[in-house]
Amino acid sequence: MNRLPKTFLYCCGITYDTCCILLLILGAPALLFSKKLRQYFRSRGQLIDIISLINTSGDKPVFIYCSSIGELEQALPLIGKMKSASIPCIIFVHSENGMRHAQNLNLEHVALTPLDFFFNWLWIFRTCPPRVCIINRHECWPGFVLNALNVSPLYLINTVEKSYGNAIYRTYIQWLRRQCAAVFFVNNPLKKGANFFISGDTRIDRLRERRIIESQSIATLKALLEGHHKKVLVLGNAYNEDAAILSQVLRLKPEILERWYCVIVPARPEMAHEVQTALGVCSGDVEVDASFGKLFTWYQCADAAWIGGGFNNKGIHNTLEALIAGAVLLSGPNLAQQPDAIMAVQNGLLYTCSNAEECIRVLELRVQLSKPEASSQTSSPTDLIFNSIFHPNSVSIN
Repeated sequence: MNRLPKTFLYCCGITYDTCCILLLILGAPALLFSKKLRQYFRSRGQLIDIISLINTSGDKPVFIYCSSIGELEQALPLIGKMKSASIPCIIFVHSENGMRHAQNLNLEHVALTPLDFFFNWLWIFRTCPPRVCIINRHECWPGFVLNALNVSPLYLINTVEKSYGNAIYRTYIQWLRRQCAAVFFVNNPLKKGANFFISGDTRIDRLRERRIIESQSIATLKALLEGHHKKVLVLGNAYNEDAAILSQVLRLKPEILERWYCVIVPARPEMAHEVQTALGVCSGDVEVDASFGKLFTWYQCADAAWIGGGFNNKGIHNTLEALIAGAVLLSGPNLAQQPDAIMAVQNGLLYTCSNAEECIRVLELRVQLSKPEASSQTSSPTDLIFNSIFHPNSVSIN
């Protein structure tokens, strides 16, 4: 990888900071009360303490940038592998929700990101030079990126190839990918590059870990469901539109309830009442479970899983939790460029339905069949990424 000239990176950083300052001035009255601004001042002292601990150890850390809870969960297998190999790292999260989740997981050396000014990050990179920098998924903020390119190899992991409507952002992402030491894609990249590799999604490894950790609660729920002597249909991350479609399904074909035990897990716990209202007269026949964190357990018990979001403009949610359990997947037509959903459709594992009649046809077909086996894939995206970054001579990723 050819390192970009420092002068060029500094000029880009100064230009970026100038634009940010102008935006701050234009929006000064509102931004003075910005939650992110208060968050930055609160987190700076904590970051200084983390840097002091790392510097005392004498080892250069890895900087890994995650946005919020989803990205942090996705990066956990790689973080755990680095910890097992005694590779120190500083985890930067962009949101307070991500910070709370990290604290609940008892992760070490987690810091909230500073305001994304080039010179904010410059102080961090000079005070604690990293061994390598890793960005998980898509939060490619210029202040962090320009400093990372200046100091260390930069890797993008769990990158999703999709179309970007904003031409400026699309150009920036294409330029950035060419500057990285390696870019690890979840799906097939549109363009080829010597540093582009398809690794798969590290969430697969995280979900396998969770299935082992939560095996007892999964077994308990399965035992309860066996008493109903029915197949299990789970509507996960459900919105009102998903509940309304299920209501239509049950009105058109009420005998489905004789063969299927139906449960809805709303997209957010506070949506439980809305979902029940959308179900209408069918609400008494369907269990609504708004317990936080219960969806994964339900999916592991499902014969069929209806992935929410496909009937509204938000788009379908993650399919992997249900897919690794071997459930037959259904959703609305809006896949929102989700690579796991698109691949599931291509492999005949996800059926997109535009209306209640299509949903009924899928359920009637599946009720005659036994539940398929859970995915037997044994390759680990995390192992591939870890070895490629830290032991590049021990693995081939072409």
